[in-house]
Amino acid sequence: METNGRHRTIFIGDVHGCLHELRQMIDRLQPTTEDRVIMLGDLI
Repeated sequence: METNGRHRTIFIGDVHGCLHELRQMIDRLQPTTEDRVIMLGDLI
């Protein structure tokens, strides 16, 4: 994967089953294929 130096590393903490809120956050962040999204903690 090539990047133009403008990629982001996005960390997302405990979701605790809050799928609606997670989707809202992803919509606001609008990650690209150059970004890294790292999920931490509980996803259930």
